[in-house]
Amino acid sequence: MSTIPFYSETVREHLLDILSNHKQSTQNDRHVAVGSTILGKRYSDDSSSSPDEDDDNRLNCIEEDGDADSSASSSDGEEEVDEHLSEENEAQTVGSSDANNHNANKSNRVKKYKGGKRSDKEQLFQKMHGKAPSISLALPTTSPGGDTINNASSKQQKALQIPTILLPPNYIRDNPNWDTASAAKTLLGTWDHLNSPSSNIIIVLLQSGRFVAAVFTLKTTTHSKVPQLTMIAHKTSTRYTIRKGQGGSQSNYDSSKHKAKSVGAQLRREGEKQLREDVVATWKLWKESNYVKHAMGVYVSCPKGMRRDYLFGDGNDVAALVTKGDERLRSIPLDVGRPTLDGATVALECLLSCGIVNVDSLVVPSLVIDGVATDVGGSGNTQGPAVEKKKDKETEESEEKDDDPPLTPLHEAVIEGDLSKLMELLTILEEVEENTNVDDVAVAEDNVEGAPSYDVNTQAGPDHQTPLHFASASSHQNAPSLLNALLINGHANPCAIDSRGRPPYFVAASDKAREAFRLARGMLGEEYCRWDDEAKVGPALTDADIQAKKAKALDKKRKQRARQKEKKALEKAQAEEAAEKQRQEEEKKKEMEDAKRVRDGLKPKASTASNVCDFCQKAAKGKRRSQMFQRLDYVYCTTDCVKKHQRELMAAAAAARMGG
Repeated sequence: MSTIPFYSETVREHLLDILSNHKQSTQNDRHVAVGSTILGKRYSDDSSSSPDEDDDNRLNCIEEDGDADSSASSSDGEEEVDEHLSEENEAQTVGSSDANNHNANKSNRVKKYKGGKRSDKEQLFQKMHGKAPSISLALPTTSPGGDTINNASSKQQKALQIPTILLPPNYIRDNPNWDTASAAKTLLGTWDHLNSPSSNIIIVLLQSGRFVAAVFTLKTTTHSKVPQLTMIAHKTSTRYTIRKGQGGSQSNYDSSKHKAKSVGAQLRREGEKQLREDVVATWKLWKESNYVKHAMGVYVSCPKGMRRDYLFGDGNDVAALVTKGDERLRSIPLDVGRPTLDGATVALECLLSCGIVNVDSLVVPSLVIDGVATDVGGSGNTQGPAVEKKKDKETEESEEKDDDPPLTPLHEAVIEGDLSKLMELLTILEEVEENTNVDDVAVAEDNVEGAPSYDVNTQAGPDHQTPLHFASASSHQNAPSLLNALLINGHANPCAIDSRGRPPYFVAASDKAREAFRLARGMLGEEYCRWDDEAKVGPALTDADIQAKKAKALDKKRKQRARQKEKKALEKAQAEEAAEKQRQEEEKKKEMEDAKRVRDGLKPKASTASNVCDFCQKAAKGKRRSQMFQRLDYVYCTTDCVKKHQRELMAAAAAARMGG
């Protein structure tokens, strides 16, 4: 498949050819039928280059503006585009309008690292290229004289493959009867908008405390007069916000459970605060620079739970990048992995990559030729129903369309969480499969009669999901058991994707569901399917691994409880020791006070009340200590007590002088 950038003149010429051919004769137009949306597929063509060589030719560098380092939106020292990718002699620049030059310029390939290893950017390109959802528009088939051939062979039929993210939001869903001409007209408007002088594209990657945002626009350089996609501003930031080992942000943990008081929790809260400040400061700066105002698209890869705070400003327009209903906001339909500046660059390159493919290589349910829908060979492994193009408008209006396939009994059993019913249905399907494989054809036909019209991998619902998707996303307590039954007993396909390109493991709602997938991987073996590349399932697990994990968790809790018990015992002992020390100090202080009173001719204090006379030991009713008579360090209820105590002290002093 030859690849060309969407903003090139070649794509514009192809779209204009489609429109002009449609105006000449709509009946002679041969186009891919409604529902032929291609999701993340690679297609071969008649080129002689090898897959690795073709991928190397399509890997191009998006140039950075020379003033980006001096701009206010430059990075804070995070990941940057590799220096070897920015040199002219080491990378080919996106923006060539000539598809042949775009593919054949082998001298400008990105250099590989020593040892034959691919660079990080090459690996990202290999991971994301060709995975974006796209539509295919059949190109006019012309004779050497330039006339349209109505009955051209299918080998000569070519199609222009364009990512659906360049169409308006929900275009395919809202226009089930879309045709080539209408799609081409819409894409021409997008092309003109992208090629306007002030237009740009903003791409945002935000996940696990990592924030990457960049602004791209088309510019002409000194090396080429053809507009090239150039990065004019970017921002990267990394903060500590995720709980190590357990995963999940600290704010989610605080909202679901008690607020932790550990040092790590405080660091994560501060990290989230700093990350929000970084994001808000970036949006504010880009609004002042009119990047947001002139953006034709805002492509985002961000968890839904973070969009309100980081993209929509939590209701504060000043801190928001866009509003919630902004049509420019689109989710990136690619697995970008850990957010990096290289990942943002490659993701945008893949989202703007178009291709010329053979119609024969497209795996579509049908083609419409002269208004008649005909099947095309293949398994029909595409998303969306095939809808015939009708000439008669009355027939088209009277025809009832059902865009969403109905739920099968397997889907219903999974939704209800009924494991016994699911096992019965799987047993029936297994018996039907065995009967269809018997040698006696007559017996097989008798047994297959009345068999279910569905299988374990049948897609249904608005997102065209299999029963395995439903079980994975279920929050029912039987969800792990349902997954085990579908994978082990029903041999369901864990690589099947829904209409949004997600395998069942991707929509797992709990850790137990993910463990069920990994256990099934260990039981079924690595040869069962492509667990890593397509199913996206983690490393295989066994029952012994699960038991060891549980034992480790129990041992950890046991040690934690023991530490808490020791801590409480230590705190109790320290409290008792402090209380005993305080009691001893109070007793010592009382003994010293009593000894002083004895030396001064007074009896030990019998009451602890503050308004008690130190001489007669009687309480002065209606008086506070400050209102009583004072002499030296003592208080008295009346002047008689003062004089009596004074005479006793004088007598004791005289006796002491006389040696008595």
